[in-house]
Amino acid sequence: MSSHTKAKEQKEKNKRLKKKRRINAVIYPIYKVFAWDLLCYYSIEYLFLTITKGLSPSQVLIIAAIYIISKVIFQIPAVIIAEYLGKRKSIIIGNAMVVLHMVLLINSPSFLVIMLSQMISGLGYDIKAICDGNLLYDSVATKGRRWIVYKIRNETVEAVILLWMPYYQWLLDIYL
Repeated sequence: MSSHTKAKEQKEKNKRLKKKRRINAVIYPIYKVFAWDLLCYYSIEYLFLTITKGLSPSQVLIIAAIYIISKVIFQIPAVIIAEYLGKRKSIIIGNAMVVLHMVLLINSPSFLVIMLSQMISGLGYDIKAICDGNLLYDSVATKGRRWIVYKIRNETVEAVILLWMPYYQWLLDIYL
């Protein structure tokens, strides 16, 4: 293979990589808007567990504590999973675990199943937290990487704020 052919192949490879990086930069904010653990979720979850599932407030607090404790305990296993499977597959598994948590939470017949679903959710969110920022960092070009990642993350935060602003405005109108 001649050096001209190798240079041409390298140029094509760089072009494809640049295109993938641009796509990732566009997709990441959309992913984060829907994947964030939003603050309004906790109030809705509390109402769901007390009204629909008939749990007492103390049981809901125990469930919340199980979630936090499982997030602490599963930090090391989440890193091991992410290193073994890779970032992309780990994010997919983390999202699948969060979906499994929701399915178990909605269909749970008992307090113990809800506690198990919170543990699954803790591991899923740990995996996602470890991998999604690193995947974004690896997806952008090496030149000016920190600035690009900073810009994309700020645009994501702005998108989340703009998306939820009508919800919070509605709450403010009710309570003020």
